[in-house]
Amino acid sequence: MNDRDATTFDFDRFLANAVAPQADTLDQDREVLKVCLSQIVKGFSSQHESPALLTLSQLESLYGASTATAFCLSQHLAAMERLLDLKDWQSKNSALWHSLSTGSVLCGLATTHLAKPGGSSLTARETEEGFFISGYSAWVCGFDIFDKLLVGFDNSSLIGFAIIDFPTMETEGIEVHVHEMIGLNGMGTANMTFNDYFIPKSALVSSRLKDPGTVVGNRQSRYGIPAIGLGRSILKRIQEIVEGSENPKLKAISEALPLLKERLSSIVVLRSSDVSLSELVPLKEDFLRDSIYLLALATGANALLKNNVVVRLQNEVLFLGNPIQPPAAIVAKIKMICAGRK
Repeated sequence: MNDRDATTFDFDRFLANAVAPQADTLDQDREVLKVCLSQIVKGFSSQHESPALLTLSQLESLYGASTATAFCLSQHLAAMERLLDLKDWQSKNSALWHSLSTGSVLCGLATTHLAKPGGSSLTARETEEGFFISGYSAWVCGFDIFDKLLVGFDNSSLIGFAIIDFPTMETEGIEVHVHEMIGLNGMGTANMTFNDYFIPKSALVSSRLKDPGTVVGNRQSRYGIPAIGLGRSILKRIQEIVEGSENPKLKAISEALPLLKERLSSIVVLRSSDVSLSELVPLKEDFLRDSIYLLALATGANALLKNNVVVRLQNEVLFLGNPIQPPAAIVAKIKMICAGRK
């Protein structure tokens, strides 16, 4: 996508034509993923005077097409959320702000929650010139993808945020361990250990003194678990498999599927309320796990119809525990999965 046609960027069309057809590649290849991320951010920024963030439903749709793309983009968007209100910083760093806003530079997060009860996982030793940061950041995504990293840290007196160059294997003061993730290597997920890593005060985005009488709370993103869009995609695939089938096992899945859809609806309702992310996350994880269980059962039963015995046995051994069961036991197991009872 070039600058000329960016002004007519159609996200839904881009999702259908550029993301979905190469989902497997995006989930594995960081170079391809980085290009795709930049295209999405540039496409949105071309239609607005100020940086535009995707809507929750758009990010959910992206999760349904490519998990790696959606997860990495949500990290960049979360970083942008934290920068949007910092007008003084934007004016002093106009070139970097423009590059971040237009997708020429992509930024990730060093911690999932940069401010949390009990303090950051990264602690700072302050000097006149800056801060020496130590600590451990697990599951940082964007290695070989993001150009910048938003780092949150604290000490006994302040909470600070800074933008640094995304670390490499050779970055002094930071040890990087990149995970090999089956099917999601495109996210470039790494653990990072900071060992007295120096951050100059010129790199600060913001800082504030701690109030001894105030406990810092989690900062909640406007996106609130967009990964349930992946669950929607799974339910759609299950529906396509079981729809109209007279196979007893597929019919049992079809009849129990509304229970799983009800659970999804309840999570969506809770998400729009004042319920905290810490309460929603377990519900989301259980829902996604059970959705995947049910998809495995559906694909296994479907494989049986096509005489693919190997696939059928593999799925049933993994998710039912025993491939030889009476029909009533299988139906009961399906209903328990959909209802969320084990």
